[in-house]
Amino acid sequence: MAQPSNIETKEPLYDGEQAFKTSALTTALKKVRIRRIKQLGIKFRDNLNLVESMIMLPHALLSLEHYHRALVPYEIQAALKAKIQKKQLSQARKEVFESEVLPKKNAKVKEAIDSAEKAFLVLLQDDWGGLRSTYEALLFSAAVWIWCSFEVLMKELWELSLNYGGKYISKNVVSKLPDLEHGGSIDLLRGRYISLDYLAKYGYNISAKLGSVLVSKFDFTSVNGIKEAYSCAFPKSANMRDALDNKGIIGLEATRSVVVHNAGVVDEDFCKKVNASKPEIGKRLQLNSHKLCYYADSSIEAGVSVITAVSAIVSYAKSLKKE
Repeated sequence: MAQPSNIETKEPLYDGEQAFKTSALTTALKKVRIRRIKQLGIKFRDNLNLVESMIMLPHALLSLEHYHRALVPYEIQAALKAKIQKKQLSQARKEVFESEVLPKKNAKVKEAIDSAEKAFLVLLQDDWGGLRSTYEALLFSAAVWIWCSFEVLMKELWELSLNYGGKYISKNVVSKLPDLEHGGSIDLLRGRYISLDYLAKYGYNISAKLGSVLVSKFDFTSVNGIKEAYSCAFPKSANMRDALDNKGIIGLEATRSVVVHNAGVVDEDFCKKVNASKPEIGKRLQLNSHKLCYYADSSIEAGVSVITAVSAIVSYAKSLKKE
């Protein structure tokens, strides 16, 4: 006999109308002239698309049962995407989809998606034999993946900016190295000194590899570390400072730390970072698709701002080389 569910006391894990705002990133990347920077942005976007697929996995699996009703996978995929990213469709595309595609070709698919969504929500809300605990674990993994995607973007973008920008950008970082060494925020720093063995790795010419040489001197595993690295390289860029001073990114980092280092249990450090109340300490962190969308959208917003600013500065630095 199934045990009664306590779904009334729990926050819903899933909202089918939520979707990551990756379209904003796609639009911004169209204006980026430097191919390598654009590639980093595309990789970031593709990672977030994979995370969104993770969140939708149980929903998609439940929809597959309707495949036996002569519905081809493409139709199922199209209807799923339209259902989930409906808010991101342009008005013209939305009208075409609702007036032509669904009524004429995919009427059964729309019914299948609606049915699957109801079944999905029931399974998520049922503690006994349901998907709630499994889906919570999936949400934890998704949060870690979002943070790692953002961290990699920030690290590789910083490295590339120094490699491509040359002394126009790298001089800002080099001038800060002695201060950073004595400040203690970066370990094992040797100031301006680089060993001959290290130089040999780059053929004794680091003019186009300064980012690769210096990237290990900074910590990109935290928001504060990322802000420090970008402040050193781009001290005059208010746009980057504002972009990285983002509550969503701070919450995402704190969530990642709790999941990775404390098995998803809220600790005092998490409460300090997100201004949570102390009674939450010792409890399991509560995530849902809405909060993950907020974290993903925050990383996209910050990523777009930093990519745009870095691209403009690097383009200007490259133009100086040609003069």
